[in-house]
Amino acid sequence: MSSLAAYPRDNPNPILELDLETNAIYYANPSTFELFPDLQRLGLRHPFLVRVREAAKPLLEGRTKAVHAEINLGKSCYAVTAVRIPKTRRLRVYSSDISERKHAESALQESKRLLEARVRERTHELDAANTQLKKEIERRKGLEGEILAVSDREQQRLGQELHDGVCQHLTAVAFMARSVALRLKNHRVIEVGDIEKIAQLVNQGASDMRNLSRALHRSDIDAPRLTGALQDLVDREIWRVPCRLEVKPSFQIEDDAVAAQLYRIAREAVINANKHAQAREIVVGLERSPGGMVLRVTDDGVGFSNGAELRQGLGFHIMNYRAQLMGGRLEIDSPKRGGTRVSCYLPNKALQSRKKENARSGLPGKIANALAALI
Repeated sequence: MSSLAAYPRDNPNPILELDLETNAIYYANPSTFELFPDLQRLGLRHPFLVRVREAAKPLLEGRTKAVHAEINLGKSCYAVTAVRIPKTRRLRVYSSDISERKHAESALQESKRLLEARVRERTHELDAANTQLKKEIERRKGLEGEILAVSDREQQRLGQELHDGVCQHLTAVAFMARSVALRLKNHRVIEVGDIEKIAQLVNQGASDMRNLSRALHRSDIDAPRLTGALQDLVDREIWRVPCRLEVKPSFQIEDDAVAAQLYRIAREAVINANKHAQAREIVVGLERSPGGMVLRVTDDGVGFSNGAELRQGLGFHIMNYRAQLMGGRLEIDSPKRGGTRVSCYLPNKALQSRKKENARSGLPGKIANALAALI
């Protein structure tokens, strides 16, 4: 700038001298008049010069040898340096347009502000996600223990059913077979009814074993087979309480994994109702509403007095976990007429989301169903 200041006429930036004795512009180079066309008309009353004189007060008072300032004028910004010519009341003013630089700095500051806001937002989201992940880890740890308890409970139930059903039938068959053997040994007449009774007991034992086998290994459930599987579930002779199935004509399902989970929720609810409800009837219902799909298992038993304790039970956690896997929710309440109602709601949004996921994954229905059966 010093070399250009020696030739102010050739300097592309405004350079001028102000005579404060006469309140006039002593000198201005061509660039000054190009940038400020109305400078000659307004003189020292020009907004730019008014602000220059305001910034140069410490210089005129002898408190400094030079003044550096930034002057905003409309959308433009100028870097100004003013010095006092010795032994005079004249000021020499050097200025340059720094508007582009200031706009770039402003844009950079705005970008920095937005970035910091985004970082704070993402940090908050990550904290929330981390908290949710910790809760999910704790919940899954709890489910691991519950799954072990389910395994123990199912083994106990299986042993009880074998003892009360098949073992008693086999004992009766053995007793009657021994009776027939003794009669043959003593050359006595054998009643045809005794042989038929033995055959009847054997057939009944085989039927009980088939029912038990289907209960233990029902991995063939997919969307088309869901209704048939539920009908088979309610028709089993092992239930103490009569069960029936109600399927509304509007009901339809396409997702195999969802069908498998609905079956297992229904089975758990029917088992619990048989054990605890003291009901006269259990109804398994399927329907489709404008909002989505609903599975209900309702009994007319004793109901419950404390919903919080019921929701802490093992069966509720397992059924609720299965419902969440599908994107649905599980509710347990007592109808006005009494008893207990277990409802699994699966909204259309969750069904559509699962349909898109299945389309992206490309997993055949049987594989997805097998994966669901492992949970």
